[in-house]
Amino acid sequence: MAALTRTLAWIAFAYDSPAVTGDILRRIGIHLEEFAQREQAQRELEDLNEAGGQAS
Repeated sequence: MAALTRTLAWIAFAYDSPAVTGDILRRIGIHLEEFAQREQAQRELEDLNEAGGQAS
C-alpha cells in the first residue's frame, strides 16, 4: 500500500495541479462506491439464497 500511495503522491506532484489531484481522488471514490455496491448486492443475493428464496 505504501508504494501505491507514494505513486499517487508523485503523480499529483508531477502534474502540480490541485485539479488533477482532485480528479484522481474523485475517480478512486467512484470505483470504491461501485465495489461497495457490488459487494452489497452479492451479500443480499447470498442471504436470499440461504433463506430459500429465489432471485428474480
